[in-house]
Amino acid sequence: MHHVCDAICLRHAALREAIKRNAQREATEPLLTKLEYLQDQYKSSGDEKLKQKIDRVREELRDAGPDKVGQLMADRFHAWDWATISNLDMNSEQSAQSCRLRWTNIIHPSVKTGPWTTQEVEVCQCLIYFDESRLCPSKSLVIGMN
Repeated sequence: MHHVCDAICLRHAALREAIKRNAQREATEPLLTKLEYLQDQYKSSGDEKLKQKIDRVREELRDAGPDKVGQLMADRFHAWDWATISNLDMNSEQSAQSCRLRWTNIIHPSVKTGPWTTQEVEVCQCLIYFDESRLCPSKSLVIGMN
């Protein structure tokens, strides 16, 4: 059992790193494209205003580091390129949908992983008790309602 848990932890760490790489790419690619365009324009014109714009884009690239990546990763439902993450970063071991669901429902830092509070248990018990039309005996056993 311990070996299975280690494998799951490794997959979660790999997915976390894949999301981080995707965020870094997303934060820097537009700036790199802009920089390349401005440098091409500068080579042909030598315009000093373009040189200043190039310098500003380089500053933006330096600032697009951890803060921008952190902002992107903080959005639990961000539209990541799940196909790329699945195929390239995860070596096609998990589907794009599996990666997305694992990130949004399990791994993302905003997902509460600690024990349920007394209030959460009470709310759940009330929902099950008052909605007997959908009551599932196995659910009532899990939360101690029988």
